[in-house]
Amino acid sequence: MKTKKLLALSAALALVLMLPAPDSYAQMQKEICGTTEHTEYLKSQRPNLDNELRQAEILMQQWMDANADSRDAAGLTDTIPVVVHVIWNTSAENVSNTQVLNTILALNQDHGRTNSDTINTPAVWQPISASTGIQFCMAQRDPSGSPTNGIERRQTSVSSFTTDDLVKSYATGGMDAWDPSRYFNIWICNLVSGLGGYAEFPTSVLSYTYGVAIDYATIGSTGWVISHECGHCFNLRHIWGDDGGACTGSDQVSDTPNQADATSSPCPSFPALDACQTASPGIMFMNYMDYGSASCKNMFTLGQRTRAQAAIHNLAYASLLTSNGCDAVILQPTDAGSPLVISPSGLECSDPITPVVRIRNWGTNPLTSVTINYRLDANPLQTFAWNGSLLSLATADVTLPPLSASAGNHTFKCYTSNPNGGADGNALNDTSTSSFNNILTGQTTPFSYGFEPTTFPPTGWTLDNPDASISWARTTAAAKTGVASMRFNSINYPCNGCIDIITLPNINLTTIASPLLTFQVAYRLLSDPGLNPNWSDSLRVDISTNCGTTWTNLYFKYGTTNPATTLTTIVPSFSTTSFIPAQSNWRLETINLASYAAIDNALFRFKVSSDYENNLYVDDINITGITGISAPASGSSFTVYPNPATNELRIEDSGLRIDAIEIYDVIGERVFQSRILNPESQITLDVSGLTPGIYFIFVRQNQGVTTRKVVIQ
Repeated sequence: MKTKKLLALSAALALVLMLPAPDSYAQMQKEICGTTEHTEYLKSQRPNLDNELRQAEILMQQWMDANADSRDAAGLTDTIPVVVHVIWNTSAENVSNTQVLNTILALNQDHGRTNSDTINTPAVWQPISASTGIQFCMAQRDPSGSPTNGIERRQTSVSSFTTDDLVKSYATGGMDAWDPSRYFNIWICNLVSGLGGYAEFPTSVLSYTYGVAIDYATIGSTGWVISHECGHCFNLRHIWGDDGGACTGSDQVSDTPNQADATSSPCPSFPALDACQTASPGIMFMNYMDYGSASCKNMFTLGQRTRAQAAIHNLAYASLLTSNGCDAVILQPTDAGSPLVISPSGLECSDPITPVVRIRNWGTNPLTSVTINYRLDANPLQTFAWNGSLLSLATADVTLPPLSASAGNHTFKCYTSNPNGGADGNALNDTSTSSFNNILTGQTTPFSYGFEPTTFPPTGWTLDNPDASISWARTTAAAKTGVASMRFNSINYPCNGCIDIITLPNINLTTIASPLLTFQVAYRLLSDPGLNPNWSDSLRVDISTNCGTTWTNLYFKYGTTNPATTLTTIVPSFSTTSFIPAQSNWRLETINLASYAAIDNALFRFKVSSDYENNLYVDDINITGITGISAPASGSSFTVYPNPATNELRIEDSGLRIDAIEIYDVIGERVFQSRILNPESQITLDVSGLTPGIYFIFVRQNQGVTTRKVVIQ
């Protein structure tokens, strides 16, 4: 995930946080919440986060108005599955399973109001004390469907983490989240001194860093820190409103009295008064969303319950309520299954095809044999006898005999039977199906696409969006020609190094001479490239000649440091606002495909790697041939491309300079004339104002005049 912009947050963060007075520091150490600082960090990474938080508040208020009374009256409780990622550097940080389970037990008691110390809630607040209506269960199945205890571990070389989310990415020494739409993620690690934990507030936009990070020293039977941080994940705010003692802040809950600032340890005596609450009952220092000693904490309020319920039922994580993550995986003694068709799948380019399927031993006994049944479309059923040795939950990839497959769309189906020569203990996991499109020859060229149709991805294109988050999308915010282009909205994508790919349909390059790939690009950075480190999204264009099995890079650009690889198209090259290009901010890119002219089934893909920078736009993708014939007596190597053209036309002559250019339409009317005062060997013309049709270009060179025919789209 994100690794930039606030890397300066390190051990010094402990000095920035609101620490208690020196005489109470010993009790408060490792109990300070970093959620406020983490939220500011996220805002620096996600410029729209303020808007997302405001929208979440609106949605919550609407839900509370419509649902809160009925749910409170029914006393309903929701249970969500939890996965705990333990990231440790020293053995002391590798907390035991028992410690983890005790912490989740304490979390459930706090949020369920089942602790014995609830009797300590002052009588005046007993009537408004409540559970949040949320409980937590350890995940019993992982994202692949295999049994789990809900705890995974990794030893890291990172000695401590802070609020910059590095602990939430394997690439930066932490561990990646399990699907946050199915699991509530908790990371346990060594946080910098003075930081006990931090959380991410929910919005209506799914975030792959959503969850809680907790310091290992807070893990055990006392759950105050994790209960506090989980409260933030359900949109509960600090009870004092984070206003620095001004008595003007609010936690958006009507039944929690405002207070001047966070409570320090040790526990004050009831009633405790401050500048905001000058009369009894004073401040609610026993509320889990305050600071102070764990021994004080014993209550949430009805108003906090309503907010927590609105967050979990109404924002991006409502799917946690229907997740099967807590459903136990019951293994039968003998049970084989086919969890995956590896191929054919998606796109294929061969006849015959060679199916490859993955089988899994879902049983407790070793799997030594199984029958794999398979068919293509409605063709006769085929069988394959597999023999080997698979331990419980192990997998094997099995290559089946080839099948003839014509061009077009097909369905491949397979299922297992007769595991170890007997009955299968669970037929529900036996069958896998895959749909694929077999393309034996690519579409003819020239190829042209400008993203004017509203369908996206376009028919025949493939969008690869691994994290189901922001990806390539059509936009009408900017275009080089027409009204639309393709945009990668990196400025709103809180991810560092995430890859998103869009692949064009198969192309037959043999139908044109000297093929070229051209496209328009527009890009600007968010960060100053003069800083160290500097950051940039990157754009690659690749070609595959074997149906996507392997790829060759044709184009790779990023940042501003090297003129040959500079991706930015505007000066100044960075801005802290969302980039929307003007017409002059686009750049025509040209890739020579002459070495692939014999390929009749080529794939091209545009691959972006996000660095959480700014918007990247692509428009007017064309695959055409270089047009032009040598002039009869001049020996000119004069060429015109792309052809057909949309908005720009490039004229090149490697041997002769160009002095003048004229363009005529098919009825002989001159529509363009230009004398080149400083003769050049390369000229770019703006033809976006010409009506689509056929034109003739007359180019005067130092040894004569040459004519070419071009098509304007």
